[in-house]
Amino acid sequence: MSWLDTVKGLFAPERSSSHAVHHALGEAGEVLRALREVIDPETHIDVVRMGMVRAIVIEDNVAHVVLTPTTAGCPLSAWLVGACATAIEELGFEADVQIVTDPPWSPEDMDRG
Repeated sequence: MSWLDTVKGLFAPERSSSHAVHHALGEAGEVLRALREVIDPETHIDVVRMGMVRAIVIEDNVAHVVLTPTTAGCPLSAWLVGACATAIEELGFEADVQIVTDPPWSPEDMDRG
């Protein structure tokens, strides 16, 4: 089973309505902190608080990150991938940033803390 298959399994219907990652420990926490510096140009809120980060898996110095933009046809998806990859690479990891749109982003995914 690939890491992406494992992540997709996290989105089972019985899980909570929010699929966003707002907290993480270890290397995944380092990546999450770096992603807090990536600001969505449309909302002016970072991608973590927006709830766009769905998964972070560190494997063999590769940070696999799954993002869900706020709309399926988001014109800034490529920009978001590039900005997140740059933030990850500045930490010394190789970046593998994927966009998924199912389940779709929802305002419930936002960090209210």
